[in-house]
Formats: sequence, C-alpha cells, structure tokens
Amino acid sequence: MACVRIEEYSDQVEEAARAYGLSTPQLIQRDARRTESPQRWLAYEGGEMVGVATAWLRPDGRMFLSFGCPNLGAFRSLSIELARRLSRPLYVSVHGDDTRMIAGLLHGGYSAEVVAEKFDVGFNPVLRLVGRTVPPSRFAVIPASSADVESLSDLDNELRQLVPGSEGWHADSDWVRAELEESPPFDPASYLVGVAPDGSYAGLARIWRNPEGPRFGLVAVKPAYRMTRLGPALIAGVLRAASKWGFDTFTTETSIGNRHIHPRLHRLGARSTGYVYQFVFESEPSGESG
Repeated sequence: MACVRIEEYSDQVEEAARAYGLSTPQLIQRDARRTESPQRWLAYEGGEMVGVATAWLRPDGRMFLSFGCPNLGAFRSLSIELARRLSRPLYVSVHGDDTRMIAGLLHGGYSAEVVAEKFDVGFNPVLRLVGRTVPPSRFAVIPASSADVESLSDLDNELRQLVPGSEGWHADSDWVRAELEESPPFDPASYLVGVAPDGSYAGLARIWRNPEGPRFGLVAVKPAYRMTRLGPALIAGVLRAASKWGFDTFTTETSIGNRHIHPRLHRLGARSTGYVYQFVFESEPSGESG
C-alpha cells in the first residue's frame, strides 16, 4: 500500500462511522460509552479514506485496537504508525468467523493465539442445575448498585487475577462506576455481589443485558469461599433475573484452558459458536516499511 497518510482523528466522525459500517449517531453513541475520548487515527490514500483504527488502554495494561478498513492494506499502515506513536504492542480481539478482519490482521503482520471458546447456553438446564440455591448462613447477596464502588472495584481486580487471561487487570472505581451507570447493559438484578459475615465482599456474578441477548460476564468468588454455596447462589440469582428478558439462551466465553468451567459447559449441552482470537502486533519487522 503506497503513499498512505495517517491523520489523527479530530472531527471526521462521518468518515470514521462509514469505515466502521455504522451511522454517525451510532458511532457517537459508542464513543460516549467510554470514560475517555477515543484515540483514533485515519488512513488516506490518494485523498480517499481507506481505514480507521481506534485505540484504548485496558485496565490490564494492554493497548487494544478496533479497525474499520475498507482497504486491507490499511491494517498494516495503521499498525506500523500506531505502534511507533504509542510505543507498545497492539492487540485486537476477533471472533473466529470474522474472516475478513483476520485476513487483514494477518496481512498486517499480526500473530494470533486462541484465547477462548464462545458458547450459547440454554437457561433451563443451568437453572435446573443450580435450582434455588441460597447463600451460606450469615452471608448476604446484594445488587451491585447497592455496593460500595471502591470495595467492588477492589473485589473485581482481585478476582480477575484468578481468571485465565485477565492477569494484570487493575481498573479504578471510575471504570466500575461507568459500568454500573450504563443501562442497558447494566441491570441491578443481574449483577450481584456476595457479602461475607464480616462485611467484606466475597464474590460476584454478572450478566450483561446486551441488545443481541444476555452475555455472562464473570462469576468468581474468593478462594476461601469456593467450597461454599456462595458461587452457586450468585449464579442462580443472576440467571433467574436474565431469564426474564425474553431469551432462551445466553452467551458466554471461557478460556479453553479453564479446567473447571470449559468441560462443564460441554456437559450442560452448550453449543459452541467458535473461538475468540487475540492478535498482537509487536513492531514493524526489521528492514520493512509500510
């Protein structure tokens, strides 16, 4: 791809929206969900906009990109320039059926690894399994909307270290507060927090109310409480809430290396919908240019 010019985004919202396949109001709405203004760049060739990339720094310290590239060559030009400007590896998360995005990333010099398998899970078999499980004696279950945000943020950070693929995650209370203020996908009944007898937060479970259907985000309890009924009680509570949204199934994803959850989903009859890949662009290979 020759003579490509990379321009930092200012107010080219219509061009960026078109590259992402969105309407202008849709892109504005999507950007408004972020706590910070987007870092975005556009690629031009011969006066024509041929690609856009938006970057955001995840709480685990990884810089992730989302691309909208009508021209496959723009993946490489944007990545080389952004890796130089941002001085760090670049990551992209892609579902396995997005063949065009995968082709563009491979063309752009990215390497990939499988990080998770996605599933459609029926509410009924899981609800039958957990029943109406109640938390252990003297434990309480509260909606996240009633939780102390600082303490909930600390719990979320601690639990994520125990989940494969989330190591290094550290979000501040503003991140958590932004999640709780977004409705939908936030529904207080489907984001529950387990409270230990001493008042400390012991675990959580959450299902997001996305327009395309419920998505199970995370269920985890502190190691000290794993052999109690707390985890099943949290799962039962969020599933009962989400099952009333008018869907027969919910989606979830889990690391293929998770020895506990991954085989259980298969035993529950969950339907695999493919794999999630994480692509990384380290830097421009030596001796090459865009």
